[in-house]
Amino acid sequence: MANPQDEPKPKYMALEGKTQFEMAQAIDNAFIEAERIVDNQDEQVALQWWYGQLEQQVQEEFELSNSQLPSGDVNTQDQFLAMCEQLFNRIYHLENSLHSHQVIPITFKVLLERSLLDAIDMMHAKNIWRFDLQRMMQTLQGRLIHECQFPGAAP
Repeated sequence: MANPQDEPKPKYMALEGKTQFEMAQAIDNAFIEAERIVDNQDEQVALQWWYGQLEQQVQEEFELSNSQLPSGDVNTQDQFLAMCEQLFNRIYHLENSLHSHQVIPITFKVLLERSLLDAIDMMHAKNIWRFDLQRMMQTLQGRLIHECQFPGAAP
């Protein structure tokens, strides 16, 4: 039978401090770091769900195959923006008619809005919804909608 003293201690129990105040500070710092990691994971999941919904809706709307979609990771806000811009540019260049070029920004805006609502619903269902995440996603949505209205300005 294993001796309880031989088992590794959790990190917060291994913190050292000379006074109770120093110990409390070390525990607070460990808690803050753990909370930051969880927040980052929630943001990554939310962005991945949103992009997945957007990609699926774009495929249905424009009848694109998986090979016609951009590939890459969507773990940060910058990566999310870059992938969405690539997706928009890919659609914009695949549709050749002038009429299509006028309709694509409007359609993409609708798809962005619908996919954001779907992602927020998923966040609620999985119990990771937070106001700050929703606000961040709405801010990204606003940036993308603006860039879609002026496709020449998108990188």
